[in-house]
Amino acid sequence: MFLLANVMIGRAQTDSGERIVSVSSVLELEKQRPLFVSPGVVDLIVTPDGMVTVYTGNVDGERNLFARRMDSGDVRSFENLGHDPGSPFISPDGMWIGYVDGATAIKKVSIEGGSPITICNLGPATGIARGVSWGPDDTIVFATTENTSGLWRVSSNGGEPELLTIPNFDAGEIAHRWPEILPDGESIIFTRVMDPLERSEIVLLSLNSGQLKVLVRGYNPHYSQTGHLVYGAEGSLRAIRFDLDRLETVGKSRFLLKDVSSKPTGAMNASFSTTGRLVYVGTEVISNKTLGWVDQEGTMTSLMEIEDLWGYPRVSPDGKRIAFVVTRSGARDIWIHNLEQGVDTKLTEAGNNVFPTWTPDSSKVTFASNREGLYDLYSKLWHGKKEAKRLTSSKNSSISGSWTPDGQTLIYYEITETRKRDLLILGQGENPEIFLGTRFNERAPTFSYNGMWLAYVSDEEGYDQVVIQSFPVNGEESSFLTVSGTEPVWSRDSRELFYRHDSKMMVVEMNAGGSHDSATPRLLFHDPYEIDPAGQGNSNYDVWIADDQFLMISRDETSRADLVVIENWVDEIVDRPR
Repeated sequence: MFLLANVMIGRAQTDSGERIVSVSSVLELEKQRPLFVSPGVVDLIVTPDGMVTVYTGNVDGERNLFARRMDSGDVRSFENLGHDPGSPFISPDGMWIGYVDGATAIKKVSIEGGSPITICNLGPATGIARGVSWGPDDTIVFATTENTSGLWRVSSNGGEPELLTIPNFDAGEIAHRWPEILPDGESIIFTRVMDPLERSEIVLLSLNSGQLKVLVRGYNPHYSQTGHLVYGAEGSLRAIRFDLDRLETVGKSRFLLKDVSSKPTGAMNASFSTTGRLVYVGTEVISNKTLGWVDQEGTMTSLMEIEDLWGYPRVSPDGKRIAFVVTRSGARDIWIHNLEQGVDTKLTEAGNNVFPTWTPDSSKVTFASNREGLYDLYSKLWHGKKEAKRLTSSKNSSISGSWTPDGQTLIYYEITETRKRDLLILGQGENPEIFLGTRFNERAPTFSYNGMWLAYVSDEEGYDQVVIQSFPVNGEESSFLTVSGTEPVWSRDSRELFYRHDSKMMVVEMNAGGSHDSATPRLLFHDPYEIDPAGQGNSNYDVWIADDQFLMISRDETSRADLVVIENWVDEIVDRPR
């Protein structure tokens, strides 16, 4: 059970005269059901009546949702929620818990338990959820990591999501995230994410007229029945009065709290009931992940811990360096780790820089960057101060893929205007050409090291499969094998293709002739390591030069974080100076 420690701080003042918010209680979570603090989303939600707090927990390396009653301290866990449940949200009547199952689906489960129900599937056309809200008319609005789209709407009874907004990249917008449906059911507040994060704005969207109105600078807004908007700004919580009839802010914002767990994505780990109860994660949690070598039995030998590691580690072909992506100060950058010297060097500047790919000679890193608006491809020497060379300039976002062994051809994928993925080929001094463009999603392409085969991920069958085909295409049917899964990576001798299927690391062996009947998938180990954080099917691991070790990322160690409760929080900001 939980331990409940009553901590009455009172109306103390700091040396500067700023009052400290009165804390009513601290909920110390037991070790068997500790809070899991994710790197990018909100990890808890309070029911409208304030009687239940739902949070994401971590038990033996597996994530689950827990519902803790505030009166009795009883804790309920849930069964069979999926591979990676998180981002909990609540129905207006408090009877349903909504959640996001990794990068696969938005689901709901009764607060009393039972089998989960899928509301809608997530996939390459949507991405991983970044904020979900359940409105009074059984409408759910959500945002995702897919920056070429904005807010989506779907019925809580299920169906196909409908796109509501698209970010205006020309105006400097990066994404639309953290939506919340207001009590009228006809208006949404959300975050118009800018770079840097502190330039972000909270915007009101009318579902009837489609009109937008900027309310205040900040991120991750919530409407409180006390008549306030509560939101994040510079890592703290602030509140400003909000006229629900006129849909306008009133007066000046007030400081509320600064010791709230916040994320580089703008997520603030706090939730409010309609009764004036505020529950938040009160300790500053740094997202540390371990990068290490994993053998073919699934055992990791730690290489290093990296603060705010996002993912996509890549070993250079010569085995001397590792490229990976880190999220800090609201931006993603590529770093290089020198295995021989143990030195880390930041490779990129400006914008978000993701999906590193080494050139075959190990001299350069190719990556996707949105420094000029949409994502385009760039290439940069891993050492020195020479500027990155821009490789593509497209009306669509481009995501880096793989080089042929001679370094003359790059295969990558584009996110088209219809939010589908197509494979493109870029040769030396040539314009890109479509290699595979269908009404389905083809992405995460990777050439074998001998240049004979190409593997990529496709959802043509209605679910993700790794497709393996010969290369180059000789005019005949060249696809000779498909296996259910994502994240394909070739062995360095091109005799094996590794991939992931749910929580399993799989391998399929290839022979010189590429015959179909000899290529039978085989389980290596059940995989407790971090999956593709963007949900696109790109590999979140790499293969070591010896072909019997993987470079992988361990799941976050659960931090010892407690939940802090404040009753009647609005009383604390009355007449407080700005």
